[in-house]
Amino acid sequence: MEVYRKLYDDELYYVDSVINRLWVSLKESPLFDDTIFIITSDHGEHFGEKGHFGHELSLYNDLIWVPLLIKFPGDLVKHGVDDRLVSLNDLYSTILDLADSPLPRPFTSKSLLDQEHREVVLSQIVNPDIWRGSLQSKRETHPKGVGFSPPVICAINSKGLKLIENKDSSLEAYDLLRDPEEHHDLTSDLPHDALEGMKYFMGIQKEESGFLDVPCSN
Repeated sequence: MEVYRKLYDDELYYVDSVINRLWVSLKESPLFDDTIFIITSDHGEHFGEKGHFGHELSLYNDLIWVPLLIKFPGDLVKHGVDDRLVSLNDLYSTILDLADSPLPRPFTSKSLLDQEHREVVLSQIVNPDIWRGSLQSKRETHPKGVGFSPPVICAINSKGLKLIENKDSSLEAYDLLRDPEEHHDLTSDLPHDALEGMKYFMGIQKEESGFLDVPCSN
């Protein structure tokens, strides 16, 4: 596993070097001030956390909490860290706004140029059945008597509460402000009424979103 970690780090160092060459080249262009430069990722990678390897069948932060670095044109946006909760899906409306495009903005995409803050972001496993081989492997490698139910969807709110709904309808809950590595599942500490409220909340989010499949970032 240490070898794989080092290989992964090497890939990141290589990507960093390519981005740096592109950045230096663009800075020499007269169009640099009017250029938008976005660095992000489609997903992270598991290296054994919670028994997961690779980037399949997981909605933990190791996989969906991705970097998002943006250089906006000119002085359009104040420099620094923006701690809003955002989704990569928001880049669609942001780029349309920057290009002054007349194309309609879907309600599921919020432009980062707006002052409106997201209350919730969602991420979804589209269809676990397409990972049939991975599912079988997960089940075989789990301890005897412990089943594996793949996650279906997760919701993260602006206060740092994260809910994961698994295929067997079980829930996991984490306080990302205090526990960003998701070591402590809060569901065992919550009363039945609170869990039922979470399930209702998750149902509303799924209904309103139409089940998005986008990583989220902070």
